[in-house]
Amino acid sequence: MINQIEIVEKTQLTPQKTSFFLGDAIEEFLMIKRPQLQPKSLKTYTESLNCLLLYFRSDRDTETISRTELLYFFAELERTPAGVFMVWQTAGFFFRWFYAAEPYKNPMQEIHMSRPKRDPIKGIEPEQVEKILKKISGANAVRDKALIAVLFASALRDAEFCGLQLQDINVRTGQINVRSANAKGRKFRQVFIQGKPLLLLSRWIKKLPDQDPTANIWQTRNGSALTEAGVRDIVSRCCEAAGLENFSFHDFRRGAALAIKRNGADIKDVSHFLGHADLKTTERYLALDDTDNAATAALFAPLK
Repeated sequence: MINQIEIVEKTQLTPQKTSFFLGDAIEEFLMIKRPQLQPKSLKTYTESLNCLLLYFRSDRDTETISRTELLYFFAELERTPAGVFMVWQTAGFFFRWFYAAEPYKNPMQEIHMSRPKRDPIKGIEPEQVEKILKKISGANAVRDKALIAVLFASALRDAEFCGLQLQDINVRTGQINVRSANAKGRKFRQVFIQGKPLLLLSRWIKKLPDQDPTANIWQTRNGSALTEAGVRDIVSRCCEAAGLENFSFHDFRRGAALAIKRNGADIKDVSHFLGHADLKTTERYLALDDTDNAATAALFAPLK
């Protein structure tokens, strides 16, 4: 009876692997992960695990890969420190899944690596956002101005921003509900916008072709929801019209974080606004320079 229970428990815990070949196992792992990951994360997982395939071959029996071989693999990776860390992290996720029922067999469990320090990336400046807004014109000017202003003011992630619906916006208070369906992981949070971004958004909402509460905020002229690629194209064209480089979603997000910090917000407040679970993540967003250090000294010098 005990043996039968052990067999059942082991069967339930063991990942549903149809093959032990590395290539097949990685394919199954990615198939399982695909609904759980953002497209960028899935791409990173795929690229990282492709490094394993190139080194060990797709027809290698996964269970024969040893800790020593993995150490040699990481030592020979021709990548930046950040790139090696990403491969190590993804490989850890994969082998943890593969050996879920027998974790003591996992060859990655004693291979440790520290996250490399990365220089923060500044992102877009408020003055550049203003320049973009001044250059926007044409039939879609009301929408595009609102899109650029809210993208910066809200500091939302790409999926959060592109998934906003009319019911998520309170134009009276400036409250934006980042619903769990849009938010990263299981988080539910709210952000607030004020001033010009809220005014521009209010103007656009009055002109929305589709006024259904569940309609996407960012629409084409015929009321269809803009895709993420469509929103990126609008941002790209607006940046080009202003004579600026093509800023990404994360450039707007990082720029907003730094602007909020420079306006006097505590790093914990910035972290909460961005929806970060870890202050270390927020710190990487804050590319403070010597000008910021001088301003801090002027404001908070211990002896004046």
